[in-house]
Amino acid sequence: MKRNVSESLLKIMKKRNINIMKHGYSGRGMYGEYCFAFTADDPFEAFGEILAGINNSFCDADTYTELAEMMKNARTDSLGLSRVVYFQAYEPFATNKCAECGKSIIGGYYSDPDTEKHICDPCAYKQKPIPDTWQWIEETED
Repeated sequence: MKRNVSESLLKIMKKRNINIMKHGYSGRGMYGEYCFAFTADDPFEAFGEILAGINNSFCDADTYTELAEMMKNARTDSLGLSRVVYFQAYEPFATNKCAECGKSIIGGYYSDPDTEKHICDPCAYKQKPIPDTWQWIEETED
């Protein structure tokens, strides 16, 4: 089961202008699964910025341990001029979770306007027919 990046580490990354990929990344050999990722011109510099943010925020030892664990399992791919740093053991940074399976919703989902419940595409197809009142919402990268 994938872990979530802690709230304290996410705040530090945002404060240090680390470019978190909103919908995550699907790297080589991941077979369409998405994970937490960020982009950087220099991944080492990005990790240095995160570490400096942890030091300046006087975080507890758990935050250092989490970053060390992430760094140990980090992978990178080239994006041309920059690189994507991704972490297969971590959930993507997504704002919506499927009400049926609990996975992060990447790309698009069905939404029930009455309950504001979001359902991922695979779960919606399992419960055919999809109610006429539900709306398809396509998420795009900001």
